[in-house]
Amino acid sequence: MFPTAIIEGQRVEIELNRKENGVIEAEIGGRSYRLTAKAVEPGVYWVTWKKRSLEIRVTQNLDSYVASFAGNQIPLEILDGRTTLRRAAQHGHDSVVQIRAPMPGRVIKVLVAEGAEVQPNQGIVVLN
Repeated sequence: MFPTAIIEGQRVEIELNRKENGVIEAEIGGRSYRLTAKAVEPGVYWVTWKKRSLEIRVTQNLDSYVASFAGNQIPLEILDGRTTLRRAAQHGHDSVVQIRAPMPGRVIKVLVAEGAEVQPNQGIVVLN
C-alpha cells in the first residue's frame, strides 16, 4: 500500500508491507519501521516496536482519523484517490490532480479521451 497521509498537518508518504504473524514493515516520511500489530477490537490495536508495547486507538471523524496512545492524540488523514478527487471537486480545481492506485497494477482500458472533462465519480481507467 502506498498512500499519502496528512499527519499533524504535514503531508507524508507511506509504504506498508504486511508480513506473516502480524509483522509490518513501514516507511513513513522516509523513516523505516518494523513492528508487530494485532487488532484487539475494532479501532484498537496492540503494537510492539523496539521491545515496547503500546495500545493505539483509532477513531474515525468523517474523512479523517485520530490515533490516541500514551496520552497523545495525533490527527491524520489518508489521501487515497477518491479523497484527492473529492477535495479537488470541493475546491473547484480545474487543473491536474495526481491520483495513485492503492496497489501495483496495469492499465488495461482507458475510459475517457485525453483532455476530456471528467465528472465526479466517473470512471477514468480500469486496472488489472
